[in-house]
Amino acid sequence: PQFARGEVEKVYLARLQGHPPQDQFTCDAPISDTAGDLGSRTVDEAGSPARTEFNVVRRDADGTGCCVALVAGELLDTAPGR
Repeated sequence: PQFARGEVEKVYLARLQGHPPQDQFTCDAPISDTAGDLGSRTVDEAGSPARTEFNVVRRDADGTGCCVALVAGELLDTAPGR
């Protein structure tokens, strides 16, 4: 019931190759409608509208750790900045 009511926010921990210039940034790009290996999604111009928000939590010599939150579908219409 909590998921259906939109009361749960999913935040992922991701490891990025390289070093983004900002500590917080957003990607506004459509994502694939079908999950790939391990549930992964890719940018897909024919996919669903989405916004992905990144917050850097750690910078290492070989990459960057980020908290990642996806705003997609119906939620995108009510997201801040829309």
